Amino acid sequence: MRFAKRADAEAVMVGWTLLPEGEGARHWNERLLQATDYTVFQSYGWGEFKRLDGWRPFRWISYGGGGRIAAMVQLLVKTYPLGIAMGWAPGGPTILFAGNGEVRADCDLHALFAAMRKHIPRVLVRFASYIPREAGAADVFSQACKRPGARMTSGTSIVFDISGRDGAFIDQISSKHRYYVRKGEAASLRWEAGCEDSDIAALAALHREITDTKGLKTEPVSELRLAALRDALGRDKMTILTGYLDDLPVTSCLTLDFGKKSFYFVAATGSAGRKIGAAYAMLPRLVDVLQKKGIEQFDFGGIAPDSAKAEGVNHFKRGFGGNKVDYLGEWEWTNVPMLGPAVSLLIKYRGMAA
Repeated sequence: MRFAKRADAEAVMVGWTLLPEGEGARHWNERLLQATDYTVFQSYGWGEFKRLDGWRPFRWISYGGGGRIAAMVQLLVKTYPLGIAMGWAPGGPTILFAGNGEVRADCDLHALFAAMRKHIPRVLVRFASYIPREAGAADVFSQACKRPGARMTSGTSIVFDISGRDGAFIDQISSKHRYYVRKGEAASLRWEAGCEDSDIAALAALHREITDTKGLKTEPVSELRLAALRDALGRDKMTILTGYLDDLPVTSCLTLDFGKKSFYFVAATGSAGRKIGAAYAMLPRLVDVLQKKGIEQFDFGGIAPDSAKAEGVNHFKRGFGGNKVDYLGEWEWTNVPMLGPAVSLLIKYRGMAA
């Protein structure tokens, strides 16, 4: 759907309002879900989860004519020495709200940054928009922001419409991937879906195994952290699907489910699972579970088309079909000279660049 802007008096911005810390999850999420570009990473629960890592969530809402919501953003903020703060808004700002039969955006980022400075005087803000590039909304960001020197996310993903008939997901899988799906299914795995402590323990164990065997520098996900994520988001917003060979977990994945959308978050397959193609057999099962939850759009997580190191992951995800989506991705704004280039250099130095 194309992006539309209104120039009439009704579209005049009333301004950005900072919600009090005690504003409840239900009210924020209900408003957020009125948009078409909502993501779980702008949800109230995600902000509370990141608070555990030292990020403070600031939640702003902008209203247009007639009290209609025009835009929303949850900015996660950390403060460093000299009073300099870093603000990160994955999936934000949310700007595509329905009005008068069309999707439109009345989003004044200059006004947002002016409102931010009253609470965060010296700050670098980074957005990571999930709006598809073809929606035509880039001018909203380019009028006030610029592209960062180094990105932390690729801005590209594989997205599936799973709102259709049963079995449609299988039809779009490549012939080679379908072979591995059948191979995994022939192993007669037992599948369990949920977000109980036992589900979390199975996923965490597999993630530790793959981290150790591959010598990865990243920390394995912990049971405590996954439990904290579940508690922050709510049990209905998290799905863990695990495949068992006899009583041994061999493959597992976790999705974050919000509204009608689901986001692939973390997955791991042990050595026993890799031998039988268990991860391939898991995807059709996962889609079936998500459909039963009322999910209509499944974001398979980022791919990195320009990275040779990511070719294995890219190949795995592309083989299931779906639509390659290029999001508007990352933009930044700062009122501290040279802070943007300095942060980009740090991201490259630490190997965090996409």
